[in-house]
Amino acid sequence: MRDIAISAKNLSFTYSLESNWQLGPLSFDVSKNKMTGLIGANGSGKSSVLRMLALRKKWQGEISIFGKNVKKYSLNDFAKTLGYLPQKTVYQYNFSVIETVGFGRYPHSGAFGFFSRDDKQIIENCLEETDLKDLRYRKLNELSGGELQRVFLASVLAQEPKILILDEPTSALDINHQVAFYELLQNFCEKNITVLIATHDLMLAACYCDELLLLRNGQLEKNGKPDDVINETLLHKAYGNNIKINYLYKSKKIPVIIPEKFDK
Repeated sequence: MRDIAISAKNLSFTYSLESNWQLGPLSFDVSKNKMTGLIGANGSGKSSVLRMLALRKKWQGEISIFGKNVKKYSLNDFAKTLGYLPQKTVYQYNFSVIETVGFGRYPHSGAFGFFSRDDKQIIENCLEETDLKDLRYRKLNELSGGELQRVFLASVLAQEPKILILDEPTSALDINHQVAFYELLQNFCEKNITVLIATHDLMLAACYCDELLLLRNGQLEKNGKPDDVINETLLHKAYGNNIKINYLYKSKKIPVIIPEKFDK
């Protein structure tokens, strides 16, 4: 029997009374201590699902985190339980890297916000895990887009959440840091952290995710193991007919998605 970290029942959301587009109703579970990939074309509802889970925005239906209704969590307990990295993070103040990462420790810090020795060690660990130790005193406006994304990830990791919800976290990273990032997420799962990640990279999702949720037009088209979800019939429904799947190392089922006209 699966251990469940997140359970959504009849989850739905309508953007406005004038809009004909509705997300859901969706029902799905996210397995505990596994990496689940949320995939689908632009506009399929991936970011909306993550925002409803992570920000507790208005919705219809029910969301439970570790068997407890999400609305019953205090803000502080929720911040200790779930960490969220949105697709775009905007900063207002030009703090240093180490200061920004340190903000993730505030749910755990004392009444006066002072960092303990353990807090400081956790911040150091997060800098190392995200390859930022040499940039610790750099200001945010001195960083590239990929470096900024790693800083915000490190700040989320500093919360020590039991669940990580990540929206396109590798979009600004080079290929080396993309692979390192997914390897890091796998390590987190081995350390009893649950990961839910929205991504457009189907190859990395198939290689690293334990389970996939495929959205199409606000509905859950398919969920299951990568081999059950990554097939041309389903992908044509979700993304259109102009793609073709080839496989590297067919025994491992690593898909390469290419434009169909280049499949010679």
